[in-house]
Amino acid sequence: MTKIYQNIIDLINSSNNILNSKLVQILVDVLPTGVVIANTEGKIIYANHEACSIFRDIKPGTKDPSEMGYTLLNMKGEEIPFEQLPLYRTLIDGTIYRNEEIFVKFSNGKERFISVSSCPLLDDNHYIVGALAGFYDITLSKVNEQKYIENEQTVKSLINGITEIMTLMDIEGKVLTANHAFAVKFGKNANAAAGYHIFDGMPPEIASNWRDKICALIKGKMPINFEDVWNGSILQHRLFPVINSQNKVTKIAAFSQDITESKRIQEAFRESEERFRSVFENAASGMALISLDGHYFMVNNSLIHMVGYTAEEFGNMTYHDFTHPDDIKLSDDNVRQLVNGEIKNFQIEKRYIHKKGNIVWVLLNVSVVKDSLGKPFYGIAQIQDITLSKEAQEELRQAKLDADQARAQAEKLAQTDYLTGLYNRGAFMNRLFEESSRMLKTDACMSVIMVDIDHFKRINDTHGHRMGDIVLQQFSTALKKGCRADDFVGRYGGEEFILCLPKTTMEQAYIIAERIRRTMENLAIPLPESDFYMYVTASFGVASVKIINERCAERLIDYSDRALYQAKQNGRNRVEAYSGFSASL
Repeated sequence: MTKIYQNIIDLINSSNNILNSKLVQILVDVLPTGVVIANTEGKIIYANHEACSIFRDIKPGTKDPSEMGYTLLNMKGEEIPFEQLPLYRTLIDGTIYRNEEIFVKFSNGKERFISVSSCPLLDDNHYIVGALAGFYDITLSKVNEQKYIENEQTVKSLINGITEIMTLMDIEGKVLTANHAFAVKFGKNANAAAGYHIFDGMPPEIASNWRDKICALIKGKMPINFEDVWNGSILQHRLFPVINSQNKVTKIAAFSQDITESKRIQEAFRESEERFRSVFENAASGMALISLDGHYFMVNNSLIHMVGYTAEEFGNMTYHDFTHPDDIKLSDDNVRQLVNGEIKNFQIEKRYIHKKGNIVWVLLNVSVVKDSLGKPFYGIAQIQDITLSKEAQEELRQAKLDADQARAQAEKLAQTDYLTGLYNRGAFMNRLFEESSRMLKTDACMSVIMVDIDHFKRINDTHGHRMGDIVLQQFSTALKKGCRADDFVGRYGGEEFILCLPKTTMEQAYIIAERIRRTMENLAIPLPESDFYMYVTASFGVASVKIINERCAERLIDYSDRALYQAKQNGRNRVEAYSGFSASL
């Protein structure tokens, strides 16, 4: 807690009654942090303006968050009982709790992430007379954190998909990560590139130029484009600063592209239109010359093959005519910036619609050719068909989705009894121990009901195992319907079933067991391929206990089993409650 909060706590602790000082109330109410105060009974007696803003109208005297129209969950999505909240734990043990994160779901569907701290309020004798909790709304930071993770995964996929050489380095030129194109160009494995110094192997004059550009980028905090000639290749480089929250450049993203062939084509075009046409028409990638209004006045054979239209048809078309409707705005925005001189070129991924109707994914690079006055004259487009790459990405995504679904199904099957769909014995016991751990040191009772179908062997022997399976399935369905929302049921073994009833007394559990017994007694189970029905009965053993240690759950199983045995001894089709132990063990 900050010093100002500590001063406020000292002011509160120095008062005879909580918040009897007007100065304290004013200080607390103007804080940008939500503050609530509870008395020793756990009831809220004060909430400042920010707390009411975060949690809507907090009503004095309330204790359980559900009374105020919202649900509190931990970061695993599990609901938090109000007695486990920091404020109420502080009232119990006097401990200061700091920065515990809580997820709040309001009744209107809205959600918030809250950071909570709490501390005790003491009288002159250092007895706890209340507790104070401070709240920070951290929803925005949590949302941004998730977006950051998603963006990191997206960027990682895009980096390895681009054809440009991409390098992320620190400001000293040491490579942090690089893409596949880097490995191809420089003969280094992309995964092993980390730690490689970008200046290693550079001619001295090129290395010096790079250092100058990096220094200029760090100083100006603006992207820098430049070209150099290396081993006979003309490389075009684009350096982008990565700026931290202190407005300092901490990393540099470099995009490099071998433009030697592009330069040669431009020079050939200036020297001879025919020579340019030869290169243009035989390029492996699609190419086109486009007027400023979007019409094609020259296309090459690769582009014709790519989208299926003839050169004559292209002459009467704009890119709008065969661009996917969802990608038209993206194209228009980039073209507008290019024509207005806001950008020198652009590269986007988009979809064309083939003349036959199929989708063609392309990587489109467009630059503008200017006239002698420096005004845009026409655009030149280079188009690469990346459909196979996109399909492979989609197949990979679907394969991962299928694998995740298969894993989830396998986990479910590992916990489920295949015949009845209930928890199997192992899964039930795990859930039972989890539930008992949550109920430690509470006043609530936990109850267990052990159930056994009467004379089940006689059903198998008389009607066959198929009928036995039907009985088990319909019996388990009726058991589930007889449970409450927080109860859970499992198949303990054979024709034995077990129910756990959290926060339920012996008397309540007995009533529930008796209700289920009557339901089972009147349950009509149709015989296969027959107009007749079978009726079965069951015996029930009930045990209940206050959970005070880890052994209580095991004892509940033992005691309910003993009660079940007593029910069978007393004639079956009855409920017996175990009474051979103290209510609190």
